[in-house]
Order: sequence, then structure tokens, then C-alpha cells
Amino acid sequence: MGYCLVRRKIILISIIWIFSMLLFPMINRATSTSTKAIFERENHTYFANKLLQDKIHLRKVSTRSDGNQSFIKYTRIESVSTDVISHFKNQTVLRTKNTNKEILHVCKCGCCQQKGKSVTIVTALFDIGRKRWPSYERTYQEYLTFAQNVLKLDVNLVFYVEEKGRYFVERHRQGKEHKTEVILTELNNFTFYHYLSQMETVMGSKEFKSNHEQLNNPEGFSPLYNFLMSAKFFIMYETTLRNTFHSDYFFWMDAGYGHGNSDIFPPEDCPWAPCNILNNTISYVKLEPVDIYKPDINRLYKMAVAPVISGGFFGGSKKAIQNFYKLYKDVLEDWLKNGRIDDDQTVALACYFKRPSLFNLVPGGWDDVFKLFR
Repeated sequence: MGYCLVRRKIILISIIWIFSMLLFPMINRATSTSTKAIFERENHTYFANKLLQDKIHLRKVSTRSDGNQSFIKYTRIESVSTDVISHFKNQTVLRTKNTNKEILHVCKCGCCQQKGKSVTIVTALFDIGRKRWPSYERTYQEYLTFAQNVLKLDVNLVFYVEEKGRYFVERHRQGKEHKTEVILTELNNFTFYHYLSQMETVMGSKEFKSNHEQLNNPEGFSPLYNFLMSAKFFIMYETTLRNTFHSDYFFWMDAGYGHGNSDIFPPEDCPWAPCNILNNTISYVKLEPVDIYKPDINRLYKMAVAPVISGGFFGGSKKAIQNFYKLYKDVLEDWLKNGRIDDDQTVALACYFKRPSLFNLVPGGWDDVFKLFR
């Protein structure tokens, strides 16, 4: 009887000992893992916040998920480090891995590739002495500063510029030379330069100045400004004829687009194209309702009204550009013949009223191009 009792106690103690040997390490490991996870989460969350405070530029390049957490791979633009951010419910954990290999940016304009379409962006920059204007003055150096954002775009770019701006353009397109065509020229070399003398005659006339509400604006006092604004359409036409990049679509963008606001531009490493307006019309950003101005279009050049469409960006297919060029040329010559002239935005509006089926007017604001067309 006593022997059986002792035997039972020994068996019970053995079972308890074996159970404790198995259970305690599991509890300890779970506690340690939990503590470590909390520490890493808090530590890395602090590190992520520190990066944001220091305004380190991270750019997402890929994502994946395993059901419990999602991993988003980032590249730091200014270096060769790759960062991975993992989302745990409401927590954010940042881990950093350095690499000496070149990072492959995977941001691509898939819609354009699927359509098999190619796009060329066209721009120009000339010094017309704006720093000496009585109003709306701006220096050439300011325009060079503004142009840096356009030069950073990962696009096929044709840039018309005079000799003094050549080095600046080429320096800021380093690495994108295969996507860049620099046209060195002066304004008086353009085949349409003769329009400038006609504009000077019109703007110097008493009839033009009579009851003109915008004589203090560039379009009211500077023939050279109006000539340069209309030059966009002739430049675009000549670019479609040369078609260095064998493109299907051409879009004008002012060299100073955004006036230095880099926040509205896509990342430098991200190819961009206005994929959703690849059609046979001329797309413009419509700033205001247009039809209310149709009755006044022939005297709108004298009226103090805000621009209705934005001339900072427009374009379409090669065929549409060439048709628009012919239409703009006809309207411009008709206006000059009748003693009228304004900037490109008003003349283009007159073109719209003459042939609305050629145009695609998209409601938006001055700086909305990259939000509207992507």
C-alpha cells in the first residue's frame, strides 16, 4: 500500500516536471518575442517619424502582402539605400537595408505602354527683357529657376532655347540626353518672325489703345510678349514635322510651368505622360466657363477679364496639332488684319469658337496638369 502511494507521487512529480520543462520555455519565448516586437515597433516608429521630420524623400516602388502585414518598398532618392515600411494595424515599422546596387525604379506609365503610344513634351525659353517692364516684371534668372522642374521630367523633351540658356538646359538634362532635343535658335530665326512687326503696328495704333482696359498688362503693351505666346503653335507644328522621337502625341508645357512649385510635379524618377488625353483633339485646361464669352470674342482682347483657358499646357495627336496650327494661323492673321491682337489664350479661345469639335476642354486650375492628366 505504501509502495503504491510512493510510486504514484513519483509519477505525478515526473509529469509536473516534464510539463514545466515544456511550458516555461514557451511562455518565456512568447514574452521575450512580444517584448522585442514592442521594442522594435516603438523604436522603428520613432525612426520613421524622425525621417519624416528631417524631410528625407522616400518614394514607393513596390508593394506586397502576406495576409497579416503589408510590405511597401521605398527608395531614398538622394542615396542608394532601400527602406521597407511594414504596416501592423495602426502601427508603422520602418526597417532600413543598405545596398551598393543601383535601384531599379519600377514606376512606369503603363497605360501609354499598353496603347503603344509615344509622347513628346515641347517647350521654349527666351529672354524678352521682362525685367525692364513697367509691370509684371520678372528676371530671366527667375525663369531658369522655374524651368528646373520641367527639365526634371522623365519625358521626351524638345527644348527651344537661345545660346545663353544652352548650358543650363543641358546640365539639368544630364542622364536624360537620349530623351532630349535642344534646339538652339534666336527669335528672329523663326519663319513666322514677320508677325512681330505686324503686332507692333497694331498695338501702336490709336484704335487698339482706345478703350483698352488692359494696357498695363503684357498683352496690352508688349508686342514681343504676344509674339512669343503665339510662337508656341508654330514651334509645335515644326516639332511635329521633325518628330525626332517618332511620337504620336505632342504637348506644349511652358518652361516656367508652376512658377517654381515643385510639389505639383511628379517625382523625377517617375516617367510621366498625359495618358488619359491621347486622342485626336486638342486638350486644354478650362479655367472658367467659355460659352458666355462667344458674343464678345472679337472685343475680348480689350476687356479686363480673367483668362478662360490656360495656355501653359495643351496638345494632342500629331494630326490634331497640325490642324490646330492651320486654324490658329488663319485666326491670328484675321485678327491682325482687323487691328486685334492678344495673348495665345484669347486667340486660342477664338479658334475654339470657330471649330469646337477640334477641342477637349477639361475643367481645372492653373497648376492642375499633373492631377488631371496622368
